[in-house]
Amino acid sequence: MHQFTSVSHLIALGTTALLVAVLVPLARFRPGAWVRVVCWALAVALVGNELAYQLVQAHWGTWSVVDSLPLFVCDVAAFIGAIALVWPRGILIEITWFWALAGTLQGMLTPDHVIAFPSYDWVEYYGDHAGVILAAGLLVVGLRHHPRAGAALRVSAVTVLFFALVGVVDAGTGGNYDYLRVPSPGSLLTLIGPWPWYILSAAGVGVVSILVLDLPFWPERRRLTRRASLEAASGG
Repeated sequence: MHQFTSVSHLIALGTTALLVAVLVPLARFRPGAWVRVVCWALAVALVGNELAYQLVQAHWGTWSVVDSLPLFVCDVAAFIGAIALVWPRGILIEITWFWALAGTLQGMLTPDHVIAFPSYDWVEYYGDHAGVILAAGLLVVGLRHHPRAGAALRVSAVTVLFFALVGVVDAGTGGNYDYLRVPSPGSLLTLIGPWPWYILSAAGVGVVSILVLDLPFWPERRRLTRRASLEAASGG
């Protein structure tokens, strides 16, 4: 059966949807000390999953600088999301939100290899992706840490810089981190042209995705700006 309609894939998607559908609304409408506990637990799980993957590969003798470094967007988003969960700061929250929904979600919907359930690979891959998506939902929707004005531009700049650095690593190691040399089979990258044009196309899609994900927060920013202007006028 095709991996995107396999039972293993559907279990992962269903589990993720259930966690988000339950925990995010509860965090928003029934806040309490439990939310802090969940955030810490998720942060530990995200970091632990990434570190365990490195140790498991070393134990199996499959670790390689070519493809084992935690340099994929989802890996870095896991670390950033973990930090944001326990130390919520603007740029960390913004990166988690945009990378999770513009990148990690796509990776979860279209994995780059067949993943069977149950297996360590299944737990590691989907645990990473589901955890990042849940972290973004908890931070922005559940805890209402909304991206600030200019967030789309900031995260776009950070993303370009990140991919430039990964490109240097790819060139030096012969790796294919973030698929900057060869698109992932079955991913959306295979639909938008050959190398290097698919990178430019993907950048365009990424920018549009970030702008769309930023749209829900525009009305709130306008209200805050209008209120600040009225308060300034009244004070004057």
